Amino acid sequence: MEHRNRWFHEEAQAEQGSSLLEVLVAMQILAVLLMVLIPWVKEPYEDWLLKRFLAELEEDLQTLPLIALSERGFFDIAFLEERYFIYSWKDGVIRSVTYPKLIRFVRLDSYPGNNIIRFSQRGTASRGGTICIATKKGIHHSFVFTLDTGKARYKKGCV
Repeated sequence: MEHRNRWFHEEAQAEQGSSLLEVLVAMQILAVLLMVLIPWVKEPYEDWLLKRFLAELEEDLQTLPLIALSERGFFDIAFLEERYFIYSWKDGVIRSVTYPKLIRFVRLDSYPGNNIIRFSQRGTASRGGTICIATKKGIHHSFVFTLDTGKARYKKGCV
């Protein structure tokens, strides 16, 4: 009986952990799998980031006139090199959105050097024009403003 218990105890001690070599082999297998899978995952992830950014910008451009109208105040959206800001003349900066790294530039084509669109108390935009967005892949997207409606509509490509 004692012999059987000793054998069971020694076997249990031998099965308690993995050797360093087994852990290193498992890590190497994971590293190879990641090297193969990252290119497949990276492009769909970047496309998702771009779609999310464009949807967020479109939502901001659609709701800003409504906010200006409902609060009876002036609101600006300013496009800078790395981000855009939405601010109220009364409350200051309301929101700041950083561009994803795959965005190369965002600019207003209608008035070079002046990257601000102002929405009046009536909810109308101060000017019409095109917001041009270029990605590092060379794909262009744009939002076109019309003065009569003050609304922006999405369009693929820049004029």
